[in-house]
Amino acid sequence: LYYGFPTTSSYQPEEIAFQEALLKPYSVAGKPQEVVLLADSILKIDPVSITAYFEYAYALNTLQRTKEASYY
Repeated sequence: LYYGFPTTSSYQPEEIAFQEALLKPYSVAGKPQEVVLLADSILKIDPVSITAYFEYAYALNTLQRTKEASYY
């Protein structure tokens, strides 16, 4: 999955990096629901984004959705 992903048409590294950069500020600002929505949208186009997985799990844990968070 990881090695073939850059050859797909949905691979847009600049857009992905921009969206990933928004995750931390939302998290620090105490907006876990926004983090969940943004991380989910990132993972749909970049299923190997470690940043999105980390922030997604942290936000789910903050929202007391620990069973879901443990998956990530």
